[in-house]
Amino acid sequence: MNKELWVKCKHGLITTSFDGEGTVFHLDTRKYYMTNETAAFLLELLKDKHEGLALSSIKNMLLEVYQINDEKRLDDGLVSFFHDLEQHGLGLLQFGNGGKGDISVRNSGVKTKRDYINPKIESELDTMLVGRQLVDLMTDISTASLAQGVAEIAE
Repeated sequence: MNKELWVKCKHGLITTSFDGEGTVFHLDTRKYYMTNETAAFLLELLKDKHEGLALSSIKNMLLEVYQINDEKRLDDGLVSFFHDLEQHGLGLLQFGNGGKGDISVRNSGVKTKRDYINPKIESELDTMLVGRQLVDLMTDISTASLAQGVAEIAE
């Protein structure tokens, strides 16, 4: 049996990110969370992998995309992120699943690595207070992300 730690997100997460921040909406609990750029990257990576991803694959993807000089800082950041995932009911950890669904790291074509920031999921937002404003923000972020993607394709 594979003893490696695997991480998976719960079903029903909607994620969006723009300009260094992200939001997560959990359809089942109807709760919103704010994230930093690194957490948004990880959630986007994990959300469609129903079997989850091996910790080694997650670390390799981060090393491919981010400038990381201190592996202990990376490990500490991931431990904190996984704790946040479980605490907010957004994901879970398990030992091994036989390699199903894992990804292999391949050259992503990243020319300039981004500065690494420890991934963080902020506490839930009060949907009664932010309600419409948050929906507007998510719509703006999605629209801006789409426009940015179209611009990149046009280049």
